[in-house]
Amino acid sequence: MNRREFVKGAVGAVGAVLLSKVPVFGKAVEDAAVKSVSLKLTYRTEFLKPIKKEKVCLWVPIPQNDSWQRITDFEVSSPLKYKPYGDDAGAFKLLYLESKGIKAGVPVTLKYNMKRLTESAALDNSKNPKDFLKLSEWEKINDKVAAFADNLAGNEKDPVKIARKFYDAVIDRIEYVHEACTRGVSVMAFEEKAGRSDDYNALFRTMMIHKGIPTVWEQGIALPYVSEMKKTGRLEADCINSYSWVRFLTADNKWFPVDLTYGKRRPDIRDYCFGHVPPNRIRMSIGREITLTPPQKEILNTFSNTHVESNGIPLIYGHHYKNMIDYELVAVET
Repeated sequence: MNRREFVKGAVGAVGAVLLSKVPVFGKAVEDAAVKSVSLKLTYRTEFLKPIKKEKVCLWVPIPQNDSWQRITDFEVSSPLKYKPYGDDAGAFKLLYLESKGIKAGVPVTLKYNMKRLTESAALDNSKNPKDFLKLSEWEKINDKVAAFADNLAGNEKDPVKIARKFYDAVIDRIEYVHEACTRGVSVMAFEEKAGRSDDYNALFRTMMIHKGIPTVWEQGIALPYVSEMKKTGRLEADCINSYSWVRFLTADNKWFPVDLTYGKRRPDIRDYCFGHVPPNRIRMSIGREITLTPPQKEILNTFSNTHVESNGIPLIYGHHYKNMIDYELVAVET
């Protein structure tokens, strides 16, 4: 079975996803009406088996404050020594931990409160548009993708109108897959017509940059839709719940948010997700092809979850370690 057949099969297994409204604090909530959500969050990395003698290094993402996300009451608990680091360009923040061997169990726990707002188009003078005209290793343009983008855009010059054409075309072309971890390769997404959030965004971003429109890649962890959040919940912070979305620069210098995946999964909010990003997520980083601090041995595609290496070799998620998130819903603003 090739990758396309596997992905297509996974689509059938998961089925169409269209979530109905359910009570939050006893009140039905429309996802498109949510202005913000406040949560208490606990993120922990747990080793499933001991690592003896070898040098073990952990890079744990720390969510950042920005116009749409406010982190407070941040706490770290770990038997290991740790040190915080940040990227000079603001792409990420992290905790770095290092140990000679490591026991099975939980070496690090992060606790914090988060208020997350629904994203909309806004000015952001901290961003240099030139920094977001570069494609990563996984976002390549070929003749077919270029022709696809050029035919859609035609003679249109307005970035918003071009983006809307690309948004609809990518959503209509690609079947959504949830229970599969993919790499977000634009050419592969175009040819195989199936994938998940990184695949949608890789193709969209490749097409936008091909047309000279600066486009930012944002990465984090998806939480349940606010409409179906329980008072408390738990999820695995793995590649399945890793999530991406994008922003592009408009003619009036606003950064315009787009959530292609929810536009696909939720036909009822497809129009809304062109220009809005719902708040059911934790933003961890910006960009792709990331070099952490201190540098890891392998190139990171994206950085939304703990990265672990032993003697410079990446450990296997689900075999050596796992990440979990517990949340408590505090407030929903509509």
